[in-house]
Amino acid sequence: MLVATVLLYTGLAGCSILAVALVMRYDLHRREPVHAIVTAIVGGALAMGMCMAAQNAFVQATGMEFEHDSVLKWALLAGVAEESAKFLTVCALAFILREHFDEPIDGLIYGSMAGLGAAILESAHIQGMPEHLTTLPREEPIRLLGHLVMGGIGGFGVGLVLHVSWRYLLIAALCLAVAIALHIAWDVVAYRMADQTLPGEAPSFGYNAASIALMIGGFFFFRTLASICPPSIDAITAPANAPPPPVKPPM
Repeated sequence: MLVATVLLYTGLAGCSILAVALVMRYDLHRREPVHAIVTAIVGGALAMGMCMAAQNAFVQATGMEFEHDSVLKWALLAGVAEESAKFLTVCALAFILREHFDEPIDGLIYGSMAGLGAAILESAHIQGMPEHLTTLPREEPIRLLGHLVMGGIGGFGVGLVLHVSWRYLLIAALCLAVAIALHIAWDVVAYRMADQTLPGEAPSFGYNAASIALMIGGFFFFRTLASICPPSIDAITAPANAPPPPVKPPM
């Protein structure tokens, strides 16, 4: 039990560190400090915890059961609730970390970190501490990257609205809608895969192909947003590699 637990959380930590390094490649001007990144990850995990509790309460109140015909309903519930929670987390971080949330790209950066925190909590909740678990399941890195990508897409518009123009509100809404749609599609595939695959049996090629296509499509959309994001005013007027201005000697 102890070895399985250590391996599980060591694997999660390793994948999480790699995910952070991947995202920080897009933070080219003013690097976010470590404490801000940790705050975003913890904030995403807390938001996910509250979201999971709210979803469970909704299911109990409505008596909704997981059946083959209700897959879309479950996917809609998870997609809308979880991506909205990540988006609200980014909005809260923009206020809490306003000293560091100071560039248009920061909506994508902090949204990704909030998504990573949400994925870590969800993975720990789903896996628990089963005695038979000795390694990190192969789907968990995909879960981490999926939540990270969707959180970054959903939060992207927050940085534009705060640091470019309020006219980007429509773009912010569209990005959130894309994140929700991607999450719903991902969950539909995952739920149908789980519903139609027997224990110990490999998923069909179609489900695997659909999962891979959604992941690749989401990642390329994420990269596109990062590449077209307007630079900050400071980056335009004073590039990061520009030498500091000369210091005048005291009179």
